[in-house]
Amino acid sequence: MASNYKYNGTDLDNIFAPIGSSSPGSNTGYTVGAQDLAARYYTSTGGDTPGYNVGYKVNGTDLGGIFRSIGYSGGGGGAPGGGGGAPA
Repeated sequence: MASNYKYNGTDLDNIFAPIGSSSPGSNTGYTVGAQDLAARYYTSTGGDTPGYNVGYKVNGTDLGGIFRSIGYSGGGGGAPGGGGGAPA
């Protein structure tokens, strides 16, 4: 099921890496059904974010600075490799 949160027409599921078996970070207040996005996406460990803002903020920080990019391939989690850059 898509998140229905979008950036330039692209669902956040196609921007952020799925959490996999990792532990969720702090709740964001944005939910899909009863699940907070923190339990849906892998929390950034630094240098692994999309590099752009997606327009949804938590305590002044855009989600683009909180979650790992789906295109990150530097290790440290189960995110698929390849890609990068902002969706058109």
